[in-house]
Amino acid sequence: MPLSGGRGAARVFASIALLIAGALTASCHRAAYLDPDGREIREPPLVANFEGGWIVIDTAQGRPSAILKLEHETPQAGLLLDPGALVLWSGSERGLEPLRRSVGAPVCRTPARRRSGCDSTLDEKRQCPRSSLPREESCVHEIRAVFPLDEMPNEGDQIVLRVGGYIAVLQWGR
Repeated sequence: MPLSGGRGAARVFASIALLIAGALTASCHRAAYLDPDGREIREPPLVANFEGGWIVIDTAQGRPSAILKLEHETPQAGLLLDPGALVLWSGSERGLEPLRRSVGAPVCRTPARRRSGCDSTLDEKRQCPRSSLPREESCVHEIRAVFPLDEMPNEGDQIVLRVGGYIAVLQWGR
């Protein structure tokens, strides 16, 4: 491809500039870790990511604590978890309950209605959805919580999170 002026050189230059700008933007972007009060946890020493959330270690208050963000999906707008339904095990035999927690307003969506004449398979001509299940509203609640820790965990240590009947085994990383 000749680069001797004209529109070809301009396109190549623009493409390279866009690639560099995209790489710089991607490398500078990081997730914001916020506690239930909205305070940002900068550069947490340990992080455990999972589908629908994360747990980070915060040492800003002098004693280590685990900060949780979880997106919890429920069938309808009325969540809420019983007080004992959110428990964390990290390096101790006893489960830790949150010291503080906040629950955001639900974000709800209702699936589209089925069209008449549809069955449970996709019909391209009628543009039917795959499911013939009845409509049910689905809501996502953002939960943030602070768990006080007895000691600072180590990279590679396992933690267990229980949310209602759901249990996740996670591992601390950087």
